[in-house]
Amino acid sequence: MTKQNNSKRSFHSYISNNFVLKIISLIFAIILWSFVTNSTNPDRVKTVRNVPVVVQGLEALEEKGLTVRDELEKLLPTVTVKVNVKNSDYKMVDKNVIFVSVDVSEIVKDGPNSISVTPSFSNLVDVSLASIEPQAINITIDKILEKKVPVTIKTTGELAPGLVSVAPKYNETVLIKGSSYYVERISDAIVDVDLSTLKDGDVLSQICHFTDNQGNAIKFDGVRIDVDMDVQTKKEVSISSEGAALNSDKVASGYEFESISAGKITICGHANDIQDISEIKIEPIDLKNKDASFTSVPALLVLPEGVSVVEGQNAPVAKVKIVPKKKTVTVKRSITISGLGENMTATITSGNSTVTAKNNGTVKITATVSLTGSNFVLNSLTETDVIVKLSFDNMGKGSYEITPTVSLSSSIANEVTAQLVSPAQVSVSIN
Repeated sequence: MTKQNNSKRSFHSYISNNFVLKIISLIFAIILWSFVTNSTNPDRVKTVRNVPVVVQGLEALEEKGLTVRDELEKLLPTVTVKVNVKNSDYKMVDKNVIFVSVDVSEIVKDGPNSISVTPSFSNLVDVSLASIEPQAINITIDKILEKKVPVTIKTTGELAPGLVSVAPKYNETVLIKGSSYYVERISDAIVDVDLSTLKDGDVLSQICHFTDNQGNAIKFDGVRIDVDMDVQTKKEVSISSEGAALNSDKVASGYEFESISAGKITICGHANDIQDISEIKIEPIDLKNKDASFTSVPALLVLPEGVSVVEGQNAPVAKVKIVPKKKTVTVKRSITISGLGENMTATITSGNSTVTAKNNGTVKITATVSLTGSNFVLNSLTETDVIVKLSFDNMGKGSYEITPTVSLSSSIANEVTAQLVSPAQVSVSIN
């Protein structure tokens, strides 16, 4: 039994000692390799991927009237560069010590051009080119074209209540310059304006975008355009006719001036310009020799500086009222009775006068009536134009106090006012 245990222990010891030897050998080999490497500093090949490419010679290209068609950032791929480098500098080699470029200064014609990719290296490390992929890049060159295109303002949203856009101000055209491939197809420069964001007096500075004649977007660098939508505050005010009646005392003979009115108007202006305005005056209106046929005339507004009329309204009209001169006259008329029943007798007393009537008709009691109206009407009155009446309708036998009434003919009823002067009442006895 003892002999077997000794045999196992001896085998285990051999294995353990061998493993230690192997570790020692590996460490020695690493040390030796490091020594040899550092002593000889051999060349190694390092691969650097995704190295960016820059374009040189653009100014020289443009001096020839040529330009690169597309955006260089999207046009140029990254490249993969393999370099030979000493072992001591291996870790120092990365994208920061490699500069890759293409030079377009020698291009003399438009169209597709294949341009060699040229690498260079920082002097911080000692490297040489092993390979580069790709070795060339295809770039499309176009002639430079310059032209003016119209500017169009495209609005969305609505202005806040109380605001109005009066007369937008902006350059009607914009000069663009660039690749003929794009410039030839551009027909409009569009500036997008959201009205809902604007306040009184805002001026925008917007980058435009471009479209062709079908409204399709054209990929081209926009131009900054200043746009003043001339947003103003609006308010409704009265139109004042104070002082507007010129020569109101010289209207046509037989007439007199009565009034001028012009209603209201909505004006606009920047808030500071209109906040204290409550009315707008009008230019004087000459009434010399005017008569009643002169009833209206355009109202010419006297607008303060910076204030205008909001578009879309009817032009203001001044309504003029010139009327025939009025006078008051008194007329006397015999009283006319009506409504007296059959076989009835009416005894009528007014002051010291008493009359008896057995039939409807005129009786010999005089009434005095005051009439106010124009000379033209009053001077042409007839007897039948003014009638003073006593009505006995539905009255039976008995005694009554009755107020006479004045009746005017239809031809003067709208132009004359009448007032009974006397008698205020009459006494009537019906038998």
